[in-house]
Amino acid sequence: MPAWASSSDSLAPSVADGSVLRARVGPFEPGGRAIPVRSVGDRGRFGGGRSQVAAYLLAMPRATRSPSEPRGLVVAALPMDVVRGDAERNAATAIAGIERAAQSGAQLIVLPEVWASSFPAEQDDLDARYEADASARSRVDAAARELGVVVAGSTLARAADGRPYNRFEVLGLGDETATARTRYNKAHLFTPTAEHLTFAPGESAPRVFDGPRASDGAPARLAPAICYDLRFGALLTPLARAGVEVLVVPAQWPVTRAAHWRALVLGRAVELQCCVVACNRSGRETVGRRGLELEFAGNAIVASPDGEVLAEGDGSGEPVVAELDLARVARLRREVPVQRDARELGPAS
Repeated sequence: MPAWASSSDSLAPSVADGSVLRARVGPFEPGGRAIPVRSVGDRGRFGGGRSQVAAYLLAMPRATRSPSEPRGLVVAALPMDVVRGDAERNAATAIAGIERAAQSGAQLIVLPEVWASSFPAEQDDLDARYEADASARSRVDAAARELGVVVAGSTLARAADGRPYNRFEVLGLGDETATARTRYNKAHLFTPTAEHLTFAPGESAPRVFDGPRASDGAPARLAPAICYDLRFGALLTPLARAGVEVLVVPAQWPVTRAAHWRALVLGRAVELQCCVVACNRSGRETVGRRGLELEFAGNAIVASPDGEVLAEGDGSGEPVVAELDLARVARLRREVPVQRDARELGPAS
């Protein structure tokens, strides 16, 4: 698995930085004072960009690190427009966005729900869709490995009965066993657009797995949810008990329920006491067997465990980049021990 390191002096709200929306990040100098830079890849006093910053941080004796030093992890969401049935075009769009996000220092990049070819229509040839999605995954996987990043999102995968799963997985790991541990099939199918008439529901809960390494050298603990899953707290609460630090959410959430999206993303961050990287697509599409014409806002959100918005999409489809302080997750769980205080109750009397 690739290893990265970074650090932050600020988790300020996102600002425009070239073609990328991002929060400001910067490396630490000896003694712990932060040196602001425009992006992790800037050369400045470290000369060699991100790789030398990483080497510097990992070589620093642990005794000189402050106990409150952030566990920095740079993340991005790519709220691209997804063109239904055109996996080749969508893969090219994704790779271009991944490259821009990587240039801004992103280590984990999240794509929308069914990013390769969107939701199948009733008349679609599913075998052709599975093949096209698999090809798109392979292209993005190769690009991610070349760039040294990991990429998360969902695509179509064949279930045993021939129906599609809406399957989450992480690409760029370079290890099929590691990739398999990240897979999760969407459990909750959205009946208003007749997903339950097309897709097979997942039967297993999402699990926590190791992601890219934070600035302290330890892997970030990630877990998935897909779009409608956000509404089902019982599915997600066990992830907090399992130690999730970053909830990763690919989605196609329409403008008509944009307020629900924002409330749920921030609410789950507070409830689970973890960061959330939620990627909602942009564009328009006629969705599902019922032929609903939907508009999508491209309002990807990166949230802190306090429910603060660290970065948010503006509808342009450009990468939304921010740096997470994963140490805040552990501190908050110590300060407010929700999982320790939780009780199992009997039926109402």
